[in-house]
Amino acid sequence: MPSPVSPQFRPPRGEADADALLAIRQACAAADGYDPLSTVESLPTHAELLAQLRAAANAPDHWPLIEFNGEVIAYGRTGGWLEGDGTRVWLHLGWVRPAWRDRGLGTALLRELERRLRQLATVEGTPRWEFAANAAATEPAATQLLLDNGYHVAYTVLEMGLVWDAFDAIARPEAPAGFTLRPATADDLPAITRSVTEAYRDEYPGGRYHEPMDEADYTADLAGPHFDRGLFKVAWAGDEVAGQVIPLIERGRAEIYEVSVRPAYRRRGLGRVLLTQALLDLRARGVTTVRLHTMAEFPTRAVDLYHSLGFETVKTFPRYRKAS
Repeated sequence: MPSPVSPQFRPPRGEADADALLAIRQACAAADGYDPLSTVESLPTHAELLAQLRAAANAPDHWPLIEFNGEVIAYGRTGGWLEGDGTRVWLHLGWVRPAWRDRGLGTALLRELERRLRQLATVEGTPRWEFAANAAATEPAATQLLLDNGYHVAYTVLEMGLVWDAFDAIARPEAPAGFTLRPATADDLPAITRSVTEAYRDEYPGGRYHEPMDEADYTADLAGPHFDRGLFKVAWAGDEVAGQVIPLIERGRAEIYEVSVRPAYRRRGLGRVLLTQALLDLRARGVTTVRLHTMAEFPTRAVDLYHSLGFETVKTFPRYRKAS
């Protein structure tokens, strides 16, 4: 008599798995409160999944799939980075078809992902490392799974949305003396990047939870076609960039991609002026939805500035860690 069939792990099979993985992601999005306007979470397109699966051919251990009777019912992904304090972080993400939840598959996938990451960490030989995982506030079962397996909230990302009526009720701030405010040119981008780098240098005490920015990549990103430099708001103190607000219009809404002021120029209302002007420009462009996200624990309390200009928290995204 044949043994009963049970779900089994298998490696990805390239482009042949794209349709199945997309179906899983779409079903999970519908069940887990996915927000298509979010600046934090995203749902891959079929083309994006195809590209990811092509890349997975070179690292199949980073993509465990769970199959039952020829059907892919869950899958996971792993990745990693080095933080400013020298901690190597190994992130794992997983998705289980809603119809297959509450059967232990989430636990099995989590433990398999951890097992594979331990092997990778051993091969790499990094002396200090930890696991990372994500679960939004709209995913109570995933949250409980992480808590039950020893994870804790390291920090919390807040997604915020602008309430235009609240913004309209706020007096327009005047630009502080000593600064020149203007949009950005292509030649300004390296200086803006240096300003952003300095603005975040001390936001993460000891470099904890901070992945150092590659300035060349950031500058190249700002120069890309998806940014409209005419929307940038940049404050100059002489020949030095003092602060910047960088909007980005895509996916049916505007994202405030960057809001930062160099430490030497803070507490003068510069961020408020730049952000106010950026929002007025976005409304002039006909934008109705504006989103941004920030870390709740930032020492500068950026969240207070956003609240004061009419932003409200839309969703929270705790970020989980677990010691190796």
